[in-house]
Amino acid sequence: MRKFNASMRMATPGSPALRFVTGKVLFLLVIWSNLHFPCWAADRNDRPIIGVLSQELVSNGSSYIAASYVKFLESAGARVVPVLINQTPEDYKKLFLSINGILFPGGGVNITSSGYERAAEIFYQLALTANKNGDFFPVWGTCLGFEELTFLTSGKMLLSHTNTSAAALPLNFTEDAKRSRMFSAFPAELMAALASEPLTVNAHQFSLATTTFYADESLKNFYRVLSTNTDGTTEFVSTFEAYRYPVYGTQWHPEKNAFEWTRSFIPHSPSAVKTTFYMAEFFVSEGQDLSDVPVSRGDGLQRVSAGVGLQENRRTVTVKDEDHLYCSVPLTWETDMEMWKNFPRPPCGMARVKKSLSPSLENSGSSS
Repeated sequence: MRKFNASMRMATPGSPALRFVTGKVLFLLVIWSNLHFPCWAADRNDRPIIGVLSQELVSNGSSYIAASYVKFLESAGARVVPVLINQTPEDYKKLFLSINGILFPGGGVNITSSGYERAAEIFYQLALTANKNGDFFPVWGTCLGFEELTFLTSGKMLLSHTNTSAAALPLNFTEDAKRSRMFSAFPAELMAALASEPLTVNAHQFSLATTTFYADESLKNFYRVLSTNTDGTTEFVSTFEAYRYPVYGTQWHPEKNAFEWTRSFIPHSPSAVKTTFYMAEFFVSEGQDLSDVPVSRGDGLQRVSAGVGLQENRRTVTVKDEDHLYCSVPLTWETDMEMWKNFPRPPCGMARVKKSLSPSLENSGSSS
C-alpha cells in the first residue's frame, strides 16, 4: 500500500509520471474508438427499407405518392417502397415483414374512411403488436399522417378547423422536447432557429387543439407533446412522439423545405434545409435499429417482399411530381428487393410520363 501511495504522489500535475499515464490513456482511447465491434454492426441495418403509404388520386382506384417523401427518406440512406391502398390484409402483413418502418404522408383524403385510412390502421396495429413483442418497427405521420395517428390512437375524430393552410411557423417547444428522442441529436443552434424562425411548413386546414389533446385520455397517455403552434386563435399540437413506442408525428412538413419549390411560403434557408435532413436522419436511423429485432424477422435485405404477390396483378402506383407530372409505374419487383424496376427517381424522366387529364386533377395534390 505504501508503494502504491508513493507512486501516486509522483503523479502530480505536470509531472512526467502523470504525462506518461495520460498519454497511455489517450492512446488506448484512440485505438478503442477505431475498433469495429461485430455486435454493434449486428445491431444496425445499413440498408433500411421504409414504406410510404399511397393515397387515392382519382375515383378509379389509382393512387399516388408525392415525390418529396421519397427524396426525404432516400436523403438519409433509406430505400423506399410504395404501400398501395386497397390491398388485402394478408398482403399488408407480408409487406410489413418486408420493411423496417412506414411513413404516413400528407394529403387530402378522409382519415376515417378511405383506402389510406384502412391501410394505415392495419400497419399501425401491426406496428404496436410488433413493438410490444420486442420487434422494433417505427411509424411516422406527416400532416394528414399526423391527423391519422390521432384518429387511430383515440378512435375519434378530434380535429378543429384552423387557419393554417399556407404558413411557415416557428415551433413552440415544450419542456419534453429537451428530453425527446426526436430532437436529441439536433444541434443547439438548429433548435434555437426552429424556435425563433418560420422554418416549419403548415399546409393543413384541420389541427388537434392542445386543449382537446389533454382532455382525451388515450392521446395524452400515449403521446408526449414536443411542440405546439397557433393560428392566432387556436393553439394546436404540432409535434409529438409516443412514450413507449417508436411512433412519431408532425403536423408540419419536414420534407418540403429541401424538396418542394412551387409554394412561396416554403422556406429554403440553410436552417430550413438542415431541418429536413435532421428529421429524415432521425426517422431513417430508427429504421436501422435492429437491437431488439428477433432473428426470425431479419434485416431488410433478407425479408421476403409482398410485392411478389402483387406482381401477378400488375398493379400500378402513381408518383406525383411537383410539376404535376404523373408517372404510372408497374410494380414489377426484383426478387432481392433492391428496388422495384422502372420506378423513377423524380422528376419522372425514367418512366412513362403523362400530363393530368383535367384541370381538377391538377389541383388534387397534397393539401396537408
